[in-house]
Amino acid sequence: CPQCGFMPVRFLATETARSLTFAEAIIRAVDEGADIINNSWGPRYSRFFPLSTAETDALRYAHEQGRDGLGTLIFFSAGNSAIDILGNAYARSPYTVTIGASSCLDDWAPYSSFGAEMDLVTPSKGGATDEDAHGVVSTDVLGDDGYTDGDFTSDFSGTSASSPIASGVAGLILSANPSLTADQVRVIMTSTADKINADQIDWVAERGQDRATEFAYDDLGHSTGFGFGRANAHARRVAAGGVVDDDVGVRPGRDDALARVDR
Repeated sequence: CPQCGFMPVRFLATETARSLTFAEAIIRAVDEGADIINNSWGPRYSRFFPLSTAETDALRYAHEQGRDGLGTLIFFSAGNSAIDILGNAYARSPYTVTIGASSCLDDWAPYSSFGAEMDLVTPSKGGATDEDAHGVVSTDVLGDDGYTDGDFTSDFSGTSASSPIASGVAGLILSANPSLTADQVRVIMTSTADKINADQIDWVAERGQDRATEFAYDDLGHSTGFGFGRANAHARRVAAGGVVDDDVGVRPGRDDALARVDR
């Protein structure tokens, strides 16, 4: 999203500053005008551990009050443990968009967590075979302090790399049509995603798992491995035209009203 700006919000402590809570960080970003909040982090796996009231209120505040009432989009990486994200309360929240990882082969990344709460995947490093082991090129901390001795790294990976790609696609959509609500952007992204499958790698031979069958799309077009598919940046054209089918784009458990997009 070349015309977008960055607003870093640090909520980890330093030697001279206390840490912000997640709720405080969300509210600060919203109040300072953030359109999209990317979260390339997540909790340790703890099944059914709930969000605090403050966190839930902050996420609702972003959804209802962000962008002058249109809603601030909040993206969360699904995690890299190849487990069901049912135990991740941030991914389960109705106010977040959960992003998993696909590979450069348009297949599942073998570390990417999965589940009914998955919304989308975007490309990251795979790792199941040599052919899908290419990382994402990204800026790096300048000089020797970064992952490389240069200013860029070509090995950014995990769902931590996938979530900001999805955030960038959302930025393109809002650049094309800034009047869209957060729900409309999410529906545009999910309804225009490409239906990739776990069929480029022989998962039975590689891992003893029939991922193609496990991650098949249901009647609503949702896959537990890929969500509604791999995000397609060409969705910005759809955003500009404002045309999205009414009956697609809501993951299981979401309010059907979220699928309604004004024409």
